[in-house]
Parts: sequence; C-alpha cells; structure tokens
Amino acid sequence: ALMADDAIGSAQLKTLSTVQHLWKMGDRYEKLSFQYYGDTRMWWVIAWINKRPAEFTNRIGDIVFIPTSLEDALSLLGV
Repeated sequence: ALMADDAIGSAQLKTLSTVQHLWKMGDRYEKLSFQYYGDTRMWWVIAWINKRPAEFTNRIGDIVFIPTSLEDALSLLGV
C-alpha cells in the first residue's frame, strides 16, 4: 500500500494537509481536480504531489493524496 510519506517525500511537503482518494475505474486527474478544486487545469498538482505523472501509473485501489488547500500546494511549488 502507498503511504503518504512515499507519495509526498520531502519534509516541506509532509506539512501539506491532504485527503485520500481511492483510485477507481474511470478516474482521471482532471476529474479529481474538478471535484476537489472546481478547475480541471489543476490536475498536475495532484500528479506532482503523488509523484505519478500520468493516470496509467495508478492502479485501481491505489490511494491518491489530494491537497486540501490548493493555495498551500501551489505555494510549496512557488507558483
């Protein structure tokens, strides 16, 4: 099973508050981005936090970590 520390990695990112999403058939980063942030363009934040650049790297049943605050995630990126 994937642990938050495995997905996030650095000490700075470990301070980021996240929710867990169970990856299921039909999931896409764009859908999750819209569901959690109301904007499909922020899909890359979810991919970056999980160190999984594309959907095909996720398997059904994997845990995907979604930052609860998009602003905090973007701040960590310097965006």
